[in-house]
Amino acid sequence: MSRRTFEHLLTQQPSLCKAWVSWAQMEKRCHRSNQSERWHRCREVLQRGLELNPSSSCLIQAWGLMELQRGNWLAAVMLLERSARLDSRCVPVLSWQHVRTAKKTVGSRRTRGSAVRPAASGAGGAAAGGGSGGAASSGGSGTR
Repeated sequence: MSRRTFEHLLTQQPSLCKAWVSWAQMEKRCHRSNQSERWHRCREVLQRGLELNPSSSCLIQAWGLMELQRGNWLAAVMLLERSARLDSRCVPVLSWQHVRTAKKTVGSRRTRGSAVRPAASGAGGAAAGGGSGGAASSGGSGTR
């Protein structure tokens, strides 16, 4: 029922970025028995929201934080830096300890020239896993 409510609302008003984020968070929490499915559905909702709102710093930041929780540090850093470039209200997130750790790890691996892989524990204890870092490079600029 909740999915249908989000679907209906966002069909009528697709620019409500906070509703997209709320839906993604709901999906992340709904599939407790299947972690892979919950991350997939969460990412899918955020991707769909960004297709309709490509310059939404709110959605880009939410996706970056989801990737950080997932342990996909390169994608997380790219998305969070992109959201901060689009909207200065997103800059404070870059000073969070987990984000600074991810940036430091990604930066040191870039410097050494090795492939960047997320740490096994990720941020917040989330298990590392495959993710779609490609969205970090999708175009767009604008406001939240």
